[in-house]
Amino acid sequence: VASLRLLRTSLRGLSHLVSLDIRHNRLEVSGLTELFAALPFCSVSTLLLDGCVSQSVPGQVGSTTANYLMKPGCSLQVLGLSSCSMYNDDIPHLLTALEDRHPLLDLRLASNCVSWQASRHLVQLVENCGLQNLNLSGNHLLSAKGCVNMIASACSRSNTALRHLDLSNCGLVSPLPAPLLRLSSPNLQFENTMDDELSEAGMSANLVLTDLDLSFNKLSVSDKQKMACNWRLLSMRNHITKIEKWQCRFTST
Repeated sequence: VASLRLLRTSLRGLSHLVSLDIRHNRLEVSGLTELFAALPFCSVSTLLLDGCVSQSVPGQVGSTTANYLMKPGCSLQVLGLSSCSMYNDDIPHLLTALEDRHPLLDLRLASNCVSWQASRHLVQLVENCGLQNLNLSGNHLLSAKGCVNMIASACSRSNTALRHLDLSNCGLVSPLPAPLLRLSSPNLQFENTMDDELSEAGMSANLVLTDLDLSFNKLSVSDKQKMACNWRLLSMRNHITKIEKWQCRFTST
């Protein structure tokens, strides 16, 4: 409590603060509320709060954060809320705050309790909020259903700005549905490897997505091979012969 009071007092004198990293400090929701009240919202562009909330009621972290994001002139571009005890009910609050041309580009929600039931709102985050990076790694309850919806949206919608999507360790399990295996992204494709059907799918694919991380999911070698027909696959040693390893990352680099 004393440390939080000192931080709050210090922040009030830092009107030009650009970045604040207080990861893995136990603020909990009450401390988060006090922090947001003292934080200069017009100057801060990076705020890393990963691991700062260990217990919360569903919706609390999302609503508290949304109140800060919706302050007029909020200039936040990078927000870390990984391991912050967030649930499905938190996502609509973030969506409401971000869908009206908010400047946030990088949202990190790894290792929370978000499940496939929130996938509709997560898809709206991808399609409507101008995010370039979305990290959902370690949300095991997303499962295949939620992951498939996210990937399909990120790869098929021309209006999304998403460049990086991290769905590693999110409960994605083979066999993957055929429509997902046929998806491609021109930025991620191999040269001269797509048949006519897949090339046609690629023509309408997202022209922005350059990084899709599916590592540490239970994907079969067969499914990885099929996806590798469309996308460049990086694994343990960046060789296609290593696709049986746990790492599975599609990238244009």
